Amino acid sequence: GGGGGGGGASRRHLANVRVVQRNLVYVVGLTEKYCVESALRGNDLFGRFGRITKCQTAPPRHVDYVARNRYGANTPASELTGGAYITYASDDAARRCVAAVDGTRLDGKSLRACHGTTKYCNAFIRHEQCRNPECAYLHTIGDDADSFTKEEMLARYGSKQGGGGGGGGGGGASRRHLANVRVVQRNLVYVVGLTEKYCVESALRGNDLFGRFGRITKCQTAPPRHVDYVARNRYGANTPASELTGGAYITYASDDAARRCVAAVDGTRLDGKSLRACHGTTKYCNAFIRHEQCRNPECAYLHTIGDDADSFTKEEMLARYGSKQGGGGGGGGGG
Repeated sequence: GGGGGGGGASRRHLANVRVVQRNLVYVVGLTEKYCVESALRGNDLFGRFGRITKCQTAPPRHVDYVARNRYGANTPASELTGGAYITYASDDAARRCVAAVDGTRLDGKSLRACHGTTKYCNAFIRHEQCRNPECAYLHTIGDDADSFTKEEMLARYGSKQGGGGGGGGGGGASRRHLANVRVVQRNLVYVVGLTEKYCVESALRGNDLFGRFGRITKCQTAPPRHVDYVARNRYGANTPASELTGGAYITYASDDAARRCVAAVDGTRLDGKSLRACHGTTKYCNAFIRHEQCRNPECAYLHTIGDDADSFTKEEMLARYGSKQGGGGGGGGGG
């Protein structure tokens, strides 16, 4: 719907917030052959999950800044992959798509799929009436569990959580571009929406909370802090401390335990707050990038090349989670 306007408390902090759009799917790992709208809409591909209302493709381009950083300047164009934003008529169709597509292979490449994001209409932020009937941005406050700032996004997807192991070394092609790459760590869960009461390691490890999914090997908490830059930008400077939430990184002994945790926790409520859970990320060891032997036996970063479908650059991350994809339907001014 359209709309906007009216007085009230300042919404300026919302300009920095992105909200998950549950009927929008972002998929990466598509070869040039499949970065075509007619192919993606087919009933043998993404059309089989439900009616598609909009489809935008981002074909692989070897000259792209993102591609150069992710793959290295000398990578053959045939090795590059693109992506697409696919908007469904219903949240259920998008949910089925993500569940069925994420982690599968198409045309010899691994695919990753997740829900895309949208942002707030500028008119809504200014308490003005939106005069654009085609505006696809938000005109109502989104669910707290589906909302995050760019800073939270960078903390979450640029995480320095570890990937395990020592090692490294050896010669070969340049790995300098890997310094800009983050890789999904399938045994690591990042959860946000935790109140101060539950941002305590002993509580999170309990068998009534995250301990019930499997053995936890490491747990790091990030309690809510009203003075935080992130908190000020996300909630506004005058938000009561009781309204703020924190997060935690929980590392399991197995990928399966982490998968069960994400499936069971994401979208639920705890202590009156909505929770969001997903897999965290890790990065490459600096020694591995330099083709040197890693001399830190406790090094928790990567010493082998991660799966392409689980890897992305900071630029891809910003394109994905700072996306200007629409929130569906009318209303709106400025974008």
